[in-house]
Amino acid sequence: MEKNKSLIFSFFFLLAISLYSQTNIDGKVYDQLTKLPLEGVSIYYDGTTFGTITDEKGFFSLEIKNNLESPLVVSYLGYETRVYEKSKLDLHLEIGLVEKSTSLDEIFLTNDDWSRNKKLNIFKREFLGNTVSSLDCKIINEKDIRIVYNKNDDALYAFCNTPIIIENKYLGYELIYNLVEFEVKFKTSLNGFRQTERVFYSGTSNFKELNKKLKKKYIKKRKAIYNGSVLHFMRCLAGKQLSENYFQVFIKDSSGKSKLYFQTSPEKVFYIKEIKGKGTQVNILEKEPVTIRFNGLSQSSIMINDDEKVFYIDDYGIYSPIDKLYFGGDFGFNRISTMLPSNYGIEN
Repeated sequence: MEKNKSLIFSFFFLLAISLYSQTNIDGKVYDQLTKLPLEGVSIYYDGTTFGTITDEKGFFSLEIKNNLESPLVVSYLGYETRVYEKSKLDLHLEIGLVEKSTSLDEIFLTNDDWSRNKKLNIFKREFLGNTVSSLDCKIINEKDIRIVYNKNDDALYAFCNTPIIIENKYLGYELIYNLVEFEVKFKTSLNGFRQTERVFYSGTSNFKELNKKLKKKYIKKRKAIYNGSVLHFMRCLAGKQLSENYFQVFIKDSSGKSKLYFQTSPEKVFYIKEIKGKGTQVNILEKEPVTIRFNGLSQSSIMINDDEKVFYIDDYGIYSPIDKLYFGGDFGFNRISTMLPSNYGIEN
């Protein structure tokens, strides 16, 4: 009888270990060339506060977030960043990192006659934003950012071989941003004024609290930034709660007799369906851009570059594929200084 008890206990003990291992991703990070372990490598879910670093032997362990669709990012100073989509993640990872190349395309170097100060000011305006929140944001390592202007394209490009560190004293975050692409395209209007035609940037991000104890002023400002944001909109859209949260939806007159927009119900514009393993599927039923108004004040637009007009929203409000959706108005003006973690208000 005692022997059977021992066997039962052993079975449940092994089962517990198995279940525990399924809730964590672990692995080792090393230099691809030397095979030596790398200490202090950042491993995090993109756009969140969830992350960890490797120990002196290159090992790490990170909790799996089953209802989060953000990719896993592996980042280390001087090395190429690795990004793993959730669908391709293994429970145990062996990651070899390769050192970054520092070369730039010569075309950029031979067509650049703007001063460093001029280029940096444009970069900060378009990257951090041009709002009250941007005044309390500081790029700690701006000297690492290489910015070039190309006359042929009439465009400004930025590159950085190290993560950009932003101290956001407005919202109380330190943001680590791995810049992948940055482009500002200019144009000259009919009356001769040069202006920004479009801005595109992409990268991965990880948030950390600036202070151990969260200050009340940060709580208040974060809530104000969140209300009416893309993150707020996506969560309410997935939960079919746009109207209850003061979002209004407007569509263009379908008769073709005018260019006016008329208010309609969210259900006539967005078809919502739960998809197992993918979160919420959203079908946009309109061909024209849809106008979104929040609380009767801020106004934005949303459109999708996809024949099927379909995108997905996970339980945190993260939408995908990100390169298919285009935002205008207040949604489009948002920059790094107003960026919140994807897990804001859900889990810390």
